[in-house]
Amino acid sequence: MQPSTFKKFKPFHVPKSYVFIDPDTGHPYQATTKEQLFFSILAYREQNDLPPIAALDTAIENYLCNLAENCGSCEWAKLKRGWVQTLRGGVALIENLFYGKNHIVPKEEAERRALICTACPQNIFPDKSAFITWSDEIALYATGGLRTTQYDKLGNCNACTCPLNAKVWYKEASLTEEESKLAPNYCWQLINKEPTK
Repeated sequence: MQPSTFKKFKPFHVPKSYVFIDPDTGHPYQATTKEQLFFSILAYREQNDLPPIAALDTAIENYLCNLAENCGSCEWAKLKRGWVQTLRGGVALIENLFYGKNHIVPKEEAERRALICTACPQNIFPDKSAFITWSDEIALYATGGLRTTQYDKLGNCNACTCPLNAKVWYKEASLTEEESKLAPNYCWQLINKEPTK
């Protein structure tokens, strides 16, 4: 299987059960929803000092599709480049939110960042598949439901692909060298002047 190819559920098909086997320890996971399964895996690996699984949501879906009980419910999917980048951006943010310590900035700082993003041309509202929407929602959930007054005006960052409504709250937010080339010089991720305490 090529890295950019994976199995996903066909429209209107869902798994018979939500299970997963940890690739490092063989630990079995079982949950009643995909979200619960996702968080169980994150929690277990953190408690056992294991690194987060890259593209965990993709790994879960692919694993479930390869179970005999879900035979006929899935199809092969070739990921487009933009889709892969968006997914990676969301997953990277999720991992940072869960594995960072004291990772949330004060509301004033999140509001400052949000205002910058609303005026930024890289604040976009791309068409999303249900899978990417779900990934973004997980990232938002990871902030504990925090919202800025600019919530409805923020989409995804075209430079890093992260959901901005979550990223403005993340203390260690930054851009790679490649992503920085797309960001305007006033981007708070480049001039991250977080208030000192």
